[in-house]
Amino acid sequence: MIKSLFAVLVFALVAVSCQNDAVSENTEALNSDSQLTAVLKSMSVNDTKADDVIDSTSCFKVKLPVEAVVNGMQMTIANETDYDDVAAILNGSNQDEDTVSLVFPIVVESSDYQLITVSSRQEFDALKNDCTATVTEYIGDDCVSLMFPVTMYNYNSGFQIQNTYVLQSNRELHTVLQNLGPNGYYSVGYPVSLNVIAGAGVTVNTNNELSGAINNALAGCEQGGCTNPGVLVDDLSIYMTFSNGTAQDLKGNNVIVPEDVTFTSDREGNQNCAVVFNGTQFLQIPKTSNNSIIQGQAFSISLWFRMQNTNNSNLEKLFAKGNADGEGFYLSVKDLNAPLFASGGSVELFDTAWKADAALPVDTGNWHHLVVTVDTANNIKLYRDGELRSSLSSSGAAIGAEAMDYYIGSNFKGYLDDLRVYKKMLSLTEVQTLFELEGDCNTCLE
Repeated sequence: MIKSLFAVLVFALVAVSCQNDAVSENTEALNSDSQLTAVLKSMSVNDTKADDVIDSTSCFKVKLPVEAVVNGMQMTIANETDYDDVAAILNGSNQDEDTVSLVFPIVVESSDYQLITVSSRQEFDALKNDCTATVTEYIGDDCVSLMFPVTMYNYNSGFQIQNTYVLQSNRELHTVLQNLGPNGYYSVGYPVSLNVIAGAGVTVNTNNELSGAINNALAGCEQGGCTNPGVLVDDLSIYMTFSNGTAQDLKGNNVIVPEDVTFTSDREGNQNCAVVFNGTQFLQIPKTSNNSIIQGQAFSISLWFRMQNTNNSNLEKLFAKGNADGEGFYLSVKDLNAPLFASGGSVELFDTAWKADAALPVDTGNWHHLVVTVDTANNIKLYRDGELRSSLSSSGAAIGAEAMDYYIGSNFKGYLDDLRVYKKMLSLTEVQTLFELEGDCNTCLE
C-alpha cells in the first residue's frame, strides 16, 4: 500500500503547485479535485480495514466495544489491541473451522465516519453484500499523521471566507473535506506540523511543503526509516543525524552528552533533529581503533552549522581532534565567524570568501554546509555550501600521530547537524551530493 501511495504522492507533489492556476485570487486555495485534498482524505479517512479479522470486510468497521464468540469462545473486544487476541485464537489450530460471531445489536462506522445501527446477522450480511463503495486508501498513523489542532478556512466561489474551522481530529478533517461543494474552496492555516514515525516531526508552511513532507515520510517508511538510504556511507567512521532529539552515533561510537544539551529543527524543518550548543557544552566521542585518525591518513569532515553568535573574534570549534591547543586539528569558525581548519598549532586554512561577504559574519538565520578534506600528502581543501572556497597543498599539517578523543561544539554557540566523518578524501562530486541531500533524520545507515 505504501508503494502505491508513494507513487500517487510523487505526482501530487508536482501537481499541487499548478492545480489552481485559474484561481489567481488565492494561490493557496484548494478544492475537492485538488491532489492535496485526496492526500489529506487518505490521511484522515476512517481505517475500516483495521478490524477485518472480526467483520471480514473493509467497507466499514465495528464500533467498539463489542461482544463476540470466536471459535466458540465468548470474549469482549474492547479496543484495537484485542484484534491480535482474536487472530491468535483463529490461528491456534489448523484442524477447526474458524468462526467469529458478533453479538447483535452492533454499530458500524463507514470510511467517512457515518454510524449505522445493525440489529441482526441478516442485516449485517445484507450490508456487506450491498457494499459497492471504493474504500479510500488509508495512510496510517504508523507512518505519518497530522498534529492537531489544524485550522482551515472555507471560501465560496468569490473567495470570501464563509467558515473557519479549528479541527481537533481526523474525523473532523475528513468531514470538512467530504462536505466540500462543487464551487467551494478552502485553505490550510499554516504552519502545520506532522508526526513522522520513520524519522522526526516536521513543520511546514505551504501546500508544496506539506505534500513534500508527506511524500518524504512515506518514502522513509517504505525504506525502513532511512530517507537517504546508502548515500555515501562507505568509509564512514562517525555519523550523527541527531534524530528525535538524541546525540547518537549511527556507527556505534559512544557519545558523552551533557545533561543540558537541547535540540531544535534542522534545515528542512524536521523537529528535534539538530543539536543546540550554548557556548559552554560539548559532546565527546572517546577514541577507538575504528574511529581514530592519525598522521598520514586521509579523512574528511562534513557538517551543517547555523551560528547564533555574532561576536566576530571568538574561536568556536565545531569538530576537533583533541581538546588542547596545538594538538590534533579542528574545524571551527573564527575572525568574522569565518570557517577555519587548523592543525598542529601552525596550519590555518580560512574560508576567505566568507570574510568578503558583509552579510555572512552576522548570519544567524541560515544553515551552511561545511566540508574539509585532507589527503595522505596533507593537501587540504575547504568547501562551503557545495563550493571549494580554499585549499592548501603539501601543508605539512600535523594532526597527531596518536589517536585522541573527539570534541563537538566546544565554545560554539549555535546549531549543528548531520555530522559525518570519513576515513577518505571526498571528491567535489561527493561534497556536492552531501550538500544537496535533504536534512537527515535517519535512525539507520541504509
